[in-house]
Amino acid sequence: MARGKTSLTLMPGSRSREARGRRITDLIGTNGWPGSAGDVRMWRAMDISWGRGSVGPGQLDSPGELMRVDKTGPKFDSDLPLVLIRNDQNGIGSLLLLGYSPRWNASVPGDSGSAPNDVEAWKRYVDAVVRKYSAPPYNLRYFQIWNEAAGKLSGGLLQATFWHGPDFNADEKRSGPYERAMQDYVERIHIPAGPNHPRLPRVCCLRWMPGPRRALQLQEMAGVQEPGIEGADARLGRLP
Repeated sequence: MARGKTSLTLMPGSRSREARGRRITDLIGTNGWPGSAGDVRMWRAMDISWGRGSVGPGQLDSPGELMRVDKTGPKFDSDLPLVLIRNDQNGIGSLLLLGYSPRWNASVPGDSGSAPNDVEAWKRYVDAVVRKYSAPPYNLRYFQIWNEAAGKLSGGLLQATFWHGPDFNADEKRSGPYERAMQDYVERIHIPAGPNHPRLPRVCCLRWMPGPRRALQLQEMAGVQEPGIEGADARLGRLP
């Protein structure tokens, strides 16, 4: 999870949390951001302490465009800096999702859920986001890399919802297997944005990981020498 300019231990109500110890409810987060004072009250009533949202639009239509990372929301129509500052003022943590491939750079034509053809374009996007939001007044420390990159799913689907490769079909049941799913993720997404990215030492986390066995396999692929690739949901509880 990303932190604002104040540590979560200094946020409103956190002293009482420290006094009583941590609870499972401290892990509760959600997609999106509170948009009004009423939303904030509802989040507090539901013990929601952090939100997650997109950051972009990046270079949406061509590599020659200005890199923009000041918007959030499904249509990139909300001002992200204002959202992050408001979250921090209300004691709400913020997790920025780094993704996906603009259609002009997608390895599966027109599919933003596929690996980038030009990995350098992905790295420029990551760098722009982290450069801006790890600095004051935001001071975010944790960023999510992609979302639920996986190969064959336990439910039987041959390709994951947010990670597509060759033979992907909009009719998911007709998709072919993505044999290099995790290798492509590690080589084209995680390593460029994570362990080997100069601005992201030890601050990247994944949203989802299909079990410890796969986590160890990914560490081997990425050349990680110590435990460090793990689900964001697991890490969130250790950040406050």
